[in-house]
Amino acid sequence: MSTIVGIEPVDGTPAVASTIESASLFRRLLRRPAAVVSMVWLAIVVVVAIAAPIIWPHVATQNAGDIFDVLKGPSWQHLLGTDSDGRDVLQRLLVGTRVTMLGVAEAVLVTLAIGVPAGLTAGYFGGRTDRALGWLTDLTLSLPGLAVVFVVLSIFPDSMLAGMVTLGVILSPYTTRVVRSATLPIREELYIAAAQVAGLSRSYIIVRHVLSRIVGVVIVLGAIYAATALVTQTGLAYLGLIVRLPAPSWGGMVGDGIAALTNQSWLIWPPGIAMTLTVVAFGLLGDSVRDVTAERWSAAEPAARPTCCWRGGSAARPGVRDRCAAARGEPHGRVRLEGVGSCDRRRQLRHQCRRGGWACRRVRVR
Repeated sequence: MSTIVGIEPVDGTPAVASTIESASLFRRLLRRPAAVVSMVWLAIVVVVAIAAPIIWPHVATQNAGDIFDVLKGPSWQHLLGTDSDGRDVLQRLLVGTRVTMLGVAEAVLVTLAIGVPAGLTAGYFGGRTDRALGWLTDLTLSLPGLAVVFVVLSIFPDSMLAGMVTLGVILSPYTTRVVRSATLPIREELYIAAAQVAGLSRSYIIVRHVLSRIVGVVIVLGAIYAATALVTQTGLAYLGLIVRLPAPSWGGMVGDGIAALTNQSWLIWPPGIAMTLTVVAFGLLGDSVRDVTAERWSAAEPAARPTCCWRGGSAARPGVRDRCAAARGEPHGRVRLEGVGSCDRRRQLRHQCRRGGWACRRVRVR
């Protein structure tokens, strides 16, 4: 059994630790080829979504193109061919990226904005708060998601904002449950108790010490929901429910290709390939972040140095305690242990306290 006698915070340590952890996560991702490829592809998609409408501003309102080049295959003049109205497929594909990715961003932001705070609150506070949020989550999960989206779109026709926000609200209970499950074990960590004893506010502890531990989980959820939202947005656009013609979108282009499938089967391939590659990129990025996060927090602790294992508690010579602190690389002063306890237990207590950005000044181990 261990009790904390006193904990002293170190100014600036949480912010520095958070910055170092974020940099470490990014460096670990760069060591994985799948993560690098997915991030490069997603970066290209983002750049295209920003630049394409600026380069071709007329495409979003173009009703028809060259009537003499209808349903043409790829050529030097039109690299991806033309559609049933003679419009350039490549230009519509690139300009439609903004509409598609905006819908994905709206759904993901709403999902995380609702689910992450709710999950953190339920997992950290527990009790009645947890039960109330659990009942609300169960109620939301009992609703048929797509049916609710269709009802909202019947009230707000051709409104991508209304449709994707509704999708984000429908997906938020899943985020709440996952974040709550990730928060429950962290709430029992020793450095959380240390922060509470130090008198920090609950909101500060949740943001600085709990959220920083589950940031990998949040990123994985964001990647999964981005892929889900992309497929859903494409399906709704294919049905013509969220994008008003003639504005291009990947789903609308798939619908045009299906309509002209017997005359020109090529039209379904460009938007289909773009959608498939983007979904795969989101999935690979989520898997890579999950693996990196698991390796980071499940890494074995370094073996104890012989100078750190002594018996006799306060009777130990001061020089031994000094060498112990120096051997462990304590940057914020010595950690004094009183009583008789195992060296492994003392190392575990120090590691848990330092993980939260705190330097334990006194710890009693019985």
